[in-house]
This record gives sequence, C-alpha cells and structure tokens, in this order.
Amino acid sequence: MTEKEVAELLRKYRSGECSPEELAFMERWYADLEQNAPDLTYPHSAEAHEKVWQEALARHALMHPKKNTAYIWAAAATITILLATGILYFNTGRSGHSPQSSEELYAYNKVHDRLPGSSKAVLTLANGEEILLNDSTKGTIAQQSGMIITKNAKGQLTYTIDNHAPAANSTGTDGKSYNTIRTPNGGQYQVYLPDGSLVILNAASSLRYPVTFNSNNRSVELSGEAYFEITQDVRRPFLVVSSTQTVKVLGTHFNISCYPDENIKTTLAEGSILLTGPHLPSKTLKPGQQAIQTASGLQVVTIDADEASAWKDGLFIFRKTPVKTVLRQLCRWYDMETADIALPDITFDGEIPKDQPLSELLNVIAENSHVKFKIAGKKIIRQ
Repeated sequence: MTEKEVAELLRKYRSGECSPEELAFMERWYADLEQNAPDLTYPHSAEAHEKVWQEALARHALMHPKKNTAYIWAAAATITILLATGILYFNTGRSGHSPQSSEELYAYNKVHDRLPGSSKAVLTLANGEEILLNDSTKGTIAQQSGMIITKNAKGQLTYTIDNHAPAANSTGTDGKSYNTIRTPNGGQYQVYLPDGSLVILNAASSLRYPVTFNSNNRSVELSGEAYFEITQDVRRPFLVVSSTQTVKVLGTHFNISCYPDENIKTTLAEGSILLTGPHLPSKTLKPGQQAIQTASGLQVVTIDADEASAWKDGLFIFRKTPVKTVLRQLCRWYDMETADIALPDITFDGEIPKDQPLSELLNVIAENSHVKFKIAGKKIIRQ
C-alpha cells in the first residue's frame, strides 16, 4: 500500500468511514507491528501527540464502545507515527505478513482494491489528432469529410451529415478518410457510425472505419471485442474485418471477440451473417449460433447469444470457463496484469455484475473454484 493509500485509510478511520474489513486490517496490522516493528521516535510536539490520542479515542468510542480502547488507539496512533516518519511500508513482502484465511485475504484485497472500468476511449481523426472522449464535453467534437462528429447527451459518439461542408478531403489510400476509436483496459464505448449502425466496444479494443461509407459496401476493421447493431441496407453489405476472418451482413445484431491472445468467436443474436476467410470455408450462421475459429479450423456451436454479449449490459457470465480465461477478462476490465503463475486446469461458472470492485469478484471466484488470488498493485497474484 502506498503512503497516499495509508493516509486515506487513516482518514476514513478518523471520520468513522472504515468498513469492517478495513478496520480488521488495521487491527491485524497493529498486532503484527507489536512483534516486528522497530523502536519508534514519537512526534516531538506534545500538542500533535495529544491530538493523535484524542482523535483515535474519539473515533473508537463512537464506533466500538465495548472494545479495548487502548488497542484501537494504538493501531491508529502507530500508523500515524509510522506514516509521518516514513517507516510504514504497507507491503506483505516487506512486513513478512501474507493473508492466509479467506476472510483475511478478502479484507486485504478490499484495502488494495481496484475499481471497475467505465466509459472511456480515444478517437483518432483522419489528420492524426487524438481526442480523449471521456474528458471531452458533450456537443460537437470535430467536423471532417462532410460529417459532424458529436458526443451526445448519453456520452455516445455520433456522425451526422454536414449539409454546409465543402467537398471532403481524402486521406486514405482508397480515397476515404478514416477514424479510429480505441478503448483502453478498463474502458468501454458506444459509437453510431455514419450509416446509423451502433457499435459497442469492449475494453482493450479498437475499430477503424471510414468517415463516409461508399456506395458499394460498409467496411470496418476490428481488434478486440464489439457488439454490432447494423442498420439494414440491401444495396450495401456491412463487412467486419478482423485478423483472419471477414463477417458479411446486411442488417443484424451480432458479437465478435477477436483479441490477439484468444480464439476468434462470432455470435449471432438475430438475422444472418456470412463468415469468410483466407483459410476458412464460408459459413452462414443462424441466430443462437457461435463460430469459434481455432488453429485447427472453424467450430460452430449453439449457445445463448445474450450471454455472449452480456458484457455490454454490465454483466460477466462464465459457463465452464477456464480460470485463466476469467482472469484475462478481469485484467482487461480492471486494467490489471496477471503474474506469470501456473493455474490448475479448472473452470468457473458464475454471473457477476461488472460494476463491483475487483475484490468482490476475486472473492466469488475463490468461494466457487477454491483458487485464491491477491491484489498486488496492478497485478493479480495467486495466493
């Protein structure tokens, strides 16, 4: 834990905002300090010393009237002194203390918690200018190639025709201007393309598309994961191009997951889509079918299409999902990394809201799969 995080924990204790887990963590830490901490130099100011005493006593009396006052005061005062003198280094590797029981690990992770992702992305215009969408105000963001690019009241990116614009300047090799929207780890974003189609980008994903579609087709390039609601246009098929496949549609709803470290999965919710690729046989999917592209070929299975795209509705749904795959999804959403650890060959089943802090999800996984994980900075470590 950093000095700033320790200061925040102490502030919460003083103001009576500590959760039971945070309070338990303070108490355990003080018990550990009693055995391991070096001799301390206390503040020279009697007034400052007395203030620490009184704050700790007052907070304890309010929160725990029947508990050992001296014990709780000592925990708060010791943490204050160690923080002030720079001695406190809240790290299990330094103190020698590592959470053992499930309850202790849960409390530890609550203190070191990571918040869930949110709506954020970067838009790169045809001229190379980058716009941080989560920081930009609502309204017109840019005007180019005869289109007005706007962030609407819901925070979505939209493209509308600018009837007063001069002739478009072409920048792409095919005579079109391209925009790219990218979500970081811990980000999602929604964009209405120039034809009115809605695309919802998952974390760590990017979509490259022309500012204006041509008269023959509507082609975009995807990396990562996205859900598509395509506006029907029988004259212009919609094409989604990923690393090794192309999806062709006229008007339909579907989900594509094509992260570099995973098999490509294409799931159809409604309508019809055609899968093609340089090393793939052409395949038409029906609603409720999912095509999984692996190194050995294409496999088509029947699944609940709503579950495949539940991420866009704020839900993690895992069905016999390998724990390693679960961790990859968590890392993308909470902007984390996994340490290079060996994991047992087990799967996890569960439905978990994505708006929960990371500690809650790790606790559910531990309870159901009996594999425990610890939050260590930006890494998830097997306990």
